Amino acid sequence: MPASKNYIFLFLLVLLTAVNVHGQEKLSQKMHVSYLDDRLKILFTGDKKQTNIQFFPCGVNQIYAIGQVDYYDSIYSDENAKPDFSYQSGTDWIGPYFVCLSGNTNKGLPQRFTGGWHGSNGDGIGKPTAQTQSVKITANGKTVLGNFNGIFDSLQVEVINFIQGFDDSTFSRPILKEKVNYTLTPDARIHVKVVITALTDITIQRYYGMQSVNFAIFDSVTYASSHLQLNTAPIKANSRCSSNDKTNTILLKDISGKHHLKLVLGNSGLGDFEHLAEELPKAFSAAYGKSYFNLIHGKDLSLKEGESVFWEGTYYFH
Repeated sequence: MPASKNYIFLFLLVLLTAVNVHGQEKLSQKMHVSYLDDRLKILFTGDKKQTNIQFFPCGVNQIYAIGQVDYYDSIYSDENAKPDFSYQSGTDWIGPYFVCLSGNTNKGLPQRFTGGWHGSNGDGIGKPTAQTQSVKITANGKTVLGNFNGIFDSLQVEVINFIQGFDDSTFSRPILKEKVNYTLTPDARIHVKVVITALTDITIQRYYGMQSVNFAIFDSVTYASSHLQLNTAPIKANSRCSSNDKTNTILLKDISGKHHLKLVLGNSGLGDFEHLAEELPKAFSAAYGKSYFNLIHGKDLSLKEGESVFWEGTYYFH
């Protein structure tokens, strides 16, 4: 065989090998999903490790949300294998609200968070301030009813919640509808879109929207734009993004480099930060173990009955 043909043959062989390896990487990613007694479990299997995320009714309000995250440093065929790190959520991944009837914004009433994990005292206890009306699960494009178990390429979870306002002393009347759409894929991504609809004339005075629970395994938080790292801070400290210029990413990492969690906020809807005061950061973290985007703060958002706003973003669990 002529030398030129040998080179062509070797090039094609290397190309085919690369394509095959890439294909094997794609095939090794699996999303094993099970649903039993209101608990949805999603096991993401990569090339070297696994992540298990569970949804179930959470907190005083029993909102259907992310309730537990487990990290496995290896791949296990036994579904009962003990995780290397497990965290049961005790707080929100999707933010609560300072919200009230529009006519009550200037009456000096004490502001308390409602919705999510927050009860009538503004913390995680007291009377419920929200309820989940419905949960719809769609796997591979088909609505799933009842208990199920299988491997899927796509999964959607739609949760509709009704939220009361802090100006309601009885916490009996919902004034806001919150529709949360989670789209999960085998590469351990969860895309979230939240649509907020006013059930009457309301004013939202503070709302973080997309936020994270900072597990004990994480050591640092980095704030970034799409193409530029802005600054990094210790995880157990109060911190903020050093610049608001195009900030849209929060990255949590452990010192070993084994695990990280990235939050990327879309720039549409409330992601345009039009309701954030200029002196406030687009993203910040608290020493007690949370990181937040800052969607409504310093500039109230008033909605007429029937009006809606939205935001969307993506969680990357690795």
